[in-house]
Amino acid sequence: MENLLLLHLPFSRRRFTLLAFQAAMLPHTALAGQRVSRERAVFAAPDGQEGVVTAHVYIPYEAKTPGLAHYAEHLAMLSFLGKAPGEMDPHGSASVNDTVIVYRLSGPPSRLASILKTLAGVFAPLDLPQAFADTERDVIQREYDLAVLDNPDQLAFEAVSAFLYAGNSKAVSMLGTRAEIEAITYEQAKAFHAATHRPENAILVVTGQISDQALHDAIAESGFPPMAMRNAIRPASFTFPGVAEREFVFPLNAVKPRMIWRKVVMLPEPVQYDVLVQRCNLLFEVLISALPGGLPKQLRFDAFLAQSIDLAIFSLDERHAEIRIWLEPDSGVSFARLRSALEAALAQTAAGIPHSTFERVHRRFLDYYPADDDEKENAGNLLDRIVNRRMPIGPERLRASAQQLNQADTGRLLSAIAGPGRLAVTYIGKDVSDE
Repeated sequence: MENLLLLHLPFSRRRFTLLAFQAAMLPHTALAGQRVSRERAVFAAPDGQEGVVTAHVYIPYEAKTPGLAHYAEHLAMLSFLGKAPGEMDPHGSASVNDTVIVYRLSGPPSRLASILKTLAGVFAPLDLPQAFADTERDVIQREYDLAVLDNPDQLAFEAVSAFLYAGNSKAVSMLGTRAEIEAITYEQAKAFHAATHRPENAILVVTGQISDQALHDAIAESGFPPMAMRNAIRPASFTFPGVAEREFVFPLNAVKPRMIWRKVVMLPEPVQYDVLVQRCNLLFEVLISALPGGLPKQLRFDAFLAQSIDLAIFSLDERHAEIRIWLEPDSGVSFARLRSALEAALAQTAAGIPHSTFERVHRRFLDYYPADDDEKENAGNLLDRIVNRRMPIGPERLRASAQQLNQADTGRLLSAIAGPGRLAVTYIGKDVSDE
């Protein structure tokens, strides 16, 4: 069973673009008492795989109890794909993050109706013997031991997220501590499942080589229940906890010392979500480049302060953005010196991104957009879009917005990120004195 629990790596570090995809345009036809139409939350996209289709059911939720969504997801998988781990359908999987639970089932296109009929079982009430439910909680305890115990990166991610996202559902641990996992009851999981796993709350996505008509017919044959209205898809809310700063130290269990610099900021003015996503993507390309103004040039090539640099920039909603920077100090460089140099480099670039750097990165950035028939990109970005609980928008609109990105807006975003915010700096491994 796949679970998105190593949450210090929840995003592509190459880029965070939510690009083009094709939404299924299903005809307005009454089928088995339901309307399958453009208005329903049913989407489809090709993915380049021959002979395989995958149906995904997304369940949006707001986290309140650590580990509860993950436990309910395990029990739901057992309920509709097998009664014991050894009987689990090998073509099925599930995952959970801080905003959605996802269930997947794959097979040949000819079996899509059967796949959908099976996957619809996720909406049925949990009905497992207590012994199975207890055993599965033990499985999650072992997951904790494997993913978190003695893992400084995951321990740091959990602690930092609780601080950075205080007051929001994103601050709630997906896995929880051992004590929190033990405290979760089967009755709690049943109640959570009943409240969240409802067709009118869900989103269906089918990826693979399947025509709109074949999807339409498979939905009708399977009796898949009515889905949410498309305009009912609501993003998770986020409230800025306020400006603050904290350091986290994990001195042991690290082969290489490293620093993780994370900040959440509130922008001066709201920016339309897709525009902000694009600005974050472009700023990422500027900062990760080896060009003037990029962090590698300032910290690695012009000054031997960092052995490696990686980063991520993404929007939390229309008003809030987050940046994460991972650095390994060079030989003889202390954490304090590395942090000071990083913050100075950010401030220097925020004072003015070099025009030549922006122009070169922007031209390269536009090349990232796939053609309409780039099937793998279309499917992957559709799934990225839905997991962020956002309505799809067409590739033409995304390309146009990318072309309209400008240096001034990119600079303003960087100024906000380099300015006051909620900052967490984590040191993992043994510190050294500056040589």
